[in-house]
Amino acid sequence: CFDNNLCTYDNCQAVNNTATCPFAPVLCDNTDPCNPQSCNTTNGGCSTNPVVCDDNNACTSDKCVNQGGNAQCQFTNIPCIQVDACQPLSCNTTNGACFATPVSCDDGNPCTTDRCQDVNGVAQCFHDVIACANATLCNPLVCNSQNGQCELPHVVCDDGNLCTDDTCAIIDGNSTQCTFTPIGCPSDDPCSVGTCNKADGKCTFSPFICDDFNPCTINEPGYPNANDTQCECTFTPIVCSGNDSCTPQVCDQINGTCIAGTPMNCNDNNICTLDSCFNSTCVHNPFDCHVPDACHVPFCDFTSVCNYTVADCNDNNACTNDTCDPTS
Repeated sequence: CFDNNLCTYDNCQAVNNTATCPFAPVLCDNTDPCNPQSCNTTNGGCSTNPVVCDDNNACTSDKCVNQGGNAQCQFTNIPCIQVDACQPLSCNTTNGACFATPVSCDDGNPCTTDRCQDVNGVAQCFHDVIACANATLCNPLVCNSQNGQCELPHVVCDDGNLCTDDTCAIIDGNSTQCTFTPIGCPSDDPCSVGTCNKADGKCTFSPFICDDFNPCTINEPGYPNANDTQCECTFTPIVCSGNDSCTPQVCDQINGTCIAGTPMNCNDNNICTLDSCFNSTCVHNPFDCHVPDACHVPFCDFTSVCNYTVADCNDNNACTNDTCDPTS
């Protein structure tokens, strides 16, 4: 029994009185799955064939572990010892060396000095503003964020009104304040008023308005005084006239129209007269009492009732019979 294979056992065995060659394989130790053995057909010995665990990353520790009887590759990162949070270390996967990659604190503003500081193991960025020396408070030097240069812009005092003179003033030596002074529109005529147009800064002139805010006066146009220093106004009262002079009209102080006023009072407190008004004059006519005949004399007794007395025909002669004859 010979099969020319050194990795089998060549022997003859009798099975049921029959010669057989089983060629049983040579068994090797495979208790470690990470180092399996196999028979070498050249010399018949057992050789070890380790499992290769390589992820081609120099920054990992590669090894094979027995995981439940199975070979399993385990790749453990090789740590870099961090000294400065602003200079964090990273491993080079090609050669396994640790190298630093500085933290970038660039805010893109050339007017700041950017720096990184390790604060309790944490990288923290600080952006220090570049200070420019001031010329004056109203003309300070400021950093141009486009080029990082200190330039001299003016403090902008502009209220958008062309009718004001806009200036910057320094207050108490440490602060600024904008002042907007109205631009006047002087005129040689005191009765001509100038007004500045905010849109173009030009002056337009219009007559001075005389108004005493009294609806019962007529506001006459103003006229310069003797020295041409001010405009004087005349306010003429509105005169009301009506058809009824006994009820004079007056001016309504609310809307300036003529309305009926208080009728004239012609009462002479004499009940024996009839009081009336005619053409702004009071008339007091005696009470007209109707008499039955000429022998009755009427009189007013101040009760607006007419009373009568009989005419006195006494001739003081006892030898005559004195009577009144209304027909004589």
